[in-house]
Formats: sequence, structure tokens, C-alpha cells
Amino acid sequence: MRAGVAAAEAFDRGASLLTHAFNAMPGLEHRAPGPAGAALNRDHVVLEVIADGSHVHPTVIRTLCATAPGRVALVTDAMSAPGSATAGINSVDSTLMCVQGSPP
Repeated sequence: MRAGVAAAEAFDRGASLLTHAFNAMPGLEHRAPGPAGAALNRDHVVLEVIADGSHVHPTVIRTLCATAPGRVALVTDAMSAPGSATAGINSVDSTLMCVQGSPP
């Protein structure tokens, strides 16, 4: 099942949040609007976007805010490792070590 179709079905069944819009998901295309298009087409859906200028281009963020006013949530993908008292934290693709609350 295409990601946009799956997202549309989830939104139609009550899902109300698109996590990290445009990041690591199919883009918004004219024939396949993808998850972002499905979210934009439903007024009850909030779209999270990582607004660090790296994950999503600033032009796309501005366009998203103009298209869905009041429905965009700016988020970060920061980890809890910096400042953590935990000795080791496993991430999806790496292990981070914190020593006395500071990353190495």
C-alpha cells in the first residue's frame, strides 16, 4: 500500500498527527501527494516539521505554514543523550556514551 493511501486511511479513521512531515517519507508530488498531502487535505490533522533548516528546506516550511495555518507544530529531533546521567544510550544506528552528563 502506498504511504499516502495508508496515511489518508489512518487520518480518515481518526489519526490526527503527521510526525516529522516531509522527513524520510515520500514527497508531495502532483500524482502521488504522499502522507503530507493526505494530512494537508484533512483539517483535523496537525503536521509536525523539524524546522532546523537541514531536515526540511525553509521554503517548504514556509509553504507548509501558509497552506495549513494553525496546524503546524515545530519540533526537534534532538536526543536526550546530552546532559543525561545515563552511561550509554542505544540509538537506531549507533550507541552514544555520556560521561558525567556530557557527550564525548
